[in-house]
Formats: sequence, C-alpha cells, structure tokens
Amino acid sequence: MHNSTPLFNAVKSGSIEAVDILLTNRARTDVVSEYSGTPLHCASETGNADITKLLITKGKADVNAADKNNRTPLFNAVKSGSIETVDILLTNGARTDVVSKDNSTPLFNAVECCSIEAVDILLTNGARTDVVDKYGDTPLLSAVESGRGRSTEIINLLINKGEADVTAACQKYHINPEVSRLEIAKLFVTEIPRSMSSSQPEGKQLSTSHHDDKMSAELTKESTYRPDKSTTAGQGEAK
Repeated sequence: MHNSTPLFNAVKSGSIEAVDILLTNRARTDVVSEYSGTPLHCASETGNADITKLLITKGKADVNAADKNNRTPLFNAVKSGSIETVDILLTNGARTDVVSKDNSTPLFNAVECCSIEAVDILLTNGARTDVVDKYGDTPLLSAVESGRGRSTEIINLLINKGEADVTAACQKYHINPEVSRLEIAKLFVTEIPRSMSSSQPEGKQLSTSHHDDKMSAELTKESTYRPDKSTTAGQGEAK
C-alpha cells in the first residue's frame, strides 16, 4: 500500500489498543494512501465504530478528508452497513453533500445498499436528492429501478422526507406529475418495477419484494399509469 503507515495497519487489523497507542505517540491521521484514503477511510470501510470514534476524538481526524476519487469516509461507512459509524461521522460534522468524481454521493450508496436506516439518517442531515449520477439517475430513479429489498420504504422516504423532485421520473415513466405525491410513490413501487420486469429478457427479471407484490395487487385497479411500449421496450437492460 503506497503511503502506508503503522496506523493504517493498526486500523486494518481492528486493534483499538494499537490505534490508541499510536495516537498517543502522535501518529498522523492525515496521511492519504493512494488506494485507501486516510486511516479514517479505512476504519469507516470496515464499519469499526470504536476505531472511527477514536480517530476523530483523539486523533483529530478530518471527517471530510477526500480520497483520490473525492470520496469521504461517509461514503465508506454507508457501504459498510454500520449505522453507528455513519452516525458518529455525521455527529462530528461529516458533510452529506460531497459529490465524488463519478457523481455519486453517500445517499446513492445508501440507496444501492437498500439501507433504509442510512437513507433516513442522511436525509435527516440534509442529504441532497437532486444529484444526477454518471448514469443520468437521481437517488429516486435508482431506488425505483432497483426493484430490490426495501425499495418501497426508500422511495417513500425520498419523496416524502427528502422532497425528491419527481418530475424526471414522472417524465421517464409517463406519470402525471400533478397527482398527489402519495399516489406517485405508490405507482413508483408497483407499476414501474412490474413493467420493467416484464420487459427483461428471460433470466434477468428484476425482483420485487412480497410487500411490493401485495401492494401492487391492491392498487392495480386504481392505478392511472400506462407504460409506453416504445419506452419500456428499451428498458430491458440493467446498467
């Protein structure tokens, strides 16, 4: 590892005792490894909340330090699945609006990981829902098109708590944006995943949860969504 230090090794080993000793002896927390970012990036990547907290409180680690891809430790913490680590970073000033070189954000990571807890805490701390990634998607579009796990709750959170702009998604899927946000959310979690699944080649169908299937059955009779055949035909391939 380029620019590796004993502190990096201690963090990677998960030894809080070793990290503590090194920090006591003034080990630097601002060294940036070519591949791993700072020691705080490493701790966040493993989801080690105790070491993360120690690096911040004793080592004065910069919670918004960026790696070569302009990703901060918060990106890593979200992907690790450790909400405790995410909370520690946010409590100590981690920014939710940092955009990486590939136009991703911690919120995109939370959506991709289907972590409703991470989405919720990021929105509570001001995460932007209007960022467009390298695929041309917003976090809302990513959630709609994932059709996985807890996408229903995530879509509702993005729309109702995050006040995500539904215009782009409505245009893409031919939904009247003037209907209520609640109805839009219902359509996003029922009709769209179903129409996308039906247009997938055999063996590549998108999965939806049992909850979504049940909700779809209840709402089909009152849905006003009508997919355009020319549009859905081109949606068969995943990114």
